[in-house]
Amino acid sequence: MGEPYRYHWHWDLASPRDSLWPYVCNTERFNKAVGLPMPDFHDEPAEGGGSRRFGQTRQLGMLLKWVENPFEWVRPVTFGVLREYTSGPLISNKSTVVLEPLDTGGTRLHHSLELLPRNVLGRVAVPIEISRLRETFEKAYRRIDDKLSAGQKADGFDLGLDPFEDPVDHLSSASSLRFESLMAQAREFVLADREALDAVGAAIRMAPDHVVERMRPWQMARMWGLDGDRVLDAFLVAAHVGLVELNWSILCPNCRVPSDNRPSLRRLTPQAHCEACNINYDVEFVESVELTFKTSGQIRPIETHTYCVGSPANTLHVAVQQRLLPGESRTLEVELEPGVYRVLGQRFKPQVYVDVSETGMDKATFVVDEGNNGRLVPDSLRAGGATLTLTNRSKYDQTIRFDRAAWRDDAVTAAVVMTRMAFREFFSTEILSPGLHVDVGHLAILFTDLTGSTALYSEVGDATAFSMVRAHFDVLADVAHKWRGTIVKTIGDAIMAVWHDPLDAVQAGLAFHRALRDRPETAHLRLKIGLHHGRTIGVTLNGTADYFGTTVNTAARMEKASGSGQVALSPMIAEEPTVARFLAEHPELIAGTRDMEFKGLDGTFTCTVLQEKGHGD
Repeated sequence: MGEPYRYHWHWDLASPRDSLWPYVCNTERFNKAVGLPMPDFHDEPAEGGGSRRFGQTRQLGMLLKWVENPFEWVRPVTFGVLREYTSGPLISNKSTVVLEPLDTGGTRLHHSLELLPRNVLGRVAVPIEISRLRETFEKAYRRIDDKLSAGQKADGFDLGLDPFEDPVDHLSSASSLRFESLMAQAREFVLADREALDAVGAAIRMAPDHVVERMRPWQMARMWGLDGDRVLDAFLVAAHVGLVELNWSILCPNCRVPSDNRPSLRRLTPQAHCEACNINYDVEFVESVELTFKTSGQIRPIETHTYCVGSPANTLHVAVQQRLLPGESRTLEVELEPGVYRVLGQRFKPQVYVDVSETGMDKATFVVDEGNNGRLVPDSLRAGGATLTLTNRSKYDQTIRFDRAAWRDDAVTAAVVMTRMAFREFFSTEILSPGLHVDVGHLAILFTDLTGSTALYSEVGDATAFSMVRAHFDVLADVAHKWRGTIVKTIGDAIMAVWHDPLDAVQAGLAFHRALRDRPETAHLRLKIGLHHGRTIGVTLNGTADYFGTTVNTAARMEKASGSGQVALSPMIAEEPTVARFLAEHPELIAGTRDMEFKGLDGTFTCTVLQEKGHGD
């Protein structure tokens, strides 16, 4: 078999290690930039659980086939991958990159290759190909460094542009005319913030294909330095006029990578399958369904190709990933950010959680035992620097991952977007299949009751009273949107509204009273408001999204604990941490408590009643 060829290069770069990491580890873009051929990948079930990934491509007229072992990395220090070939002139190819911080603030980038030839052809071809690779690798790394130093923007917005691609206008002259027409239509909508909409437009025109293929509103808002909710509304408006299209990504709960994509919620099914993890899972709106956007094919057709599927850049929530052979043990120095992490893999159970903080332990050991059981001792690690030992005592290979539990921070889940007014206004037909009901997680549900409505109709007449009621609906809708919620439906002269954030719901409830008093046409109207918080079921009713369950039934009764100009909170919402802190900071809002028993519900509810000064009867 002979000895492998080993090569090691290093280059000093001006950019800091943490700035280089997301670009250097993006092997999808890097492999394309250095001219590597485009491979095909597929997954097959593996013994003991999980799957194995296989790749193939043609290079120099030869068919190369290999087993693609999982990438290994410690963010933001090192990453690498081992390919084991079943055909072609190589037996194996191992690539490793290490980023070493320098005292100057820059980085020394090390790149090592270890290639084991299969035959004479391999021994001849490797040295020839290596001379080309070294030159192209250095060129690619220095281009990343130069672009980071210069920064890249288009139309004044940071588009997170690929260092390998300069900003260019991707629209043809005909597409540009249609684009400008649709942008003009989008700007007519009150819901569309002009700055956010301009940023979306700049991305549609200038961003690379791989960016506009899957745009995540909150991630892009952070990159642009804009409010996330305004950017989400801008994307929804852009989708409504035809600039972009909705895309629902079905996320695997294990690897948290999309295992499928659907153009409509109507096409969702209760279960899904992840080939990479080889598991079936229930589709949950809270965890499993994320709304992303892609450019409309009529404005900008895009064509993407896959050069790599397993790089660290594809799973930014994974801080550490290591593959251990049976009986292997490995010690790592890790630099984890504060937060909660879960330790998981395809073959061991259960998932383990670890708290990373400044007061965490300096050392920890994670062991997979003979029965494929994982355990971590102790269950904490020090943020910024700690020693982690991994041990595999099972009979199978084990890929061990440390995931950040806060991975959803940038995900606009279906459960969240269904509570937004812009979504319900523009995409009322974007509904679940008839008969399908899903758990949409914990929502804050609000019901109102317009006090004295019967007397109002008698006093001012039906036509005038109806106009006042309609005006009050418009006022409540505006306030709900301001506080990131939406009106689900009107029930006579009452409304049902929902929020994802319970504190937003409380703030909106108080603002409802203020807003009615501030408008001449509604100044004489008074509301009773009740709020509850809990798990909720999403369904399709009368052709639109609606909510059902015990939480909704309880919320519908809460307004009975409220007086005119008040907001009654169930104990479930009053005890939510953000709400409890708000109430502690504003004790003047608490008018008292009321013990209530509601027909059809067990037990007594001690409701907290809020009332702002001057907003009573």
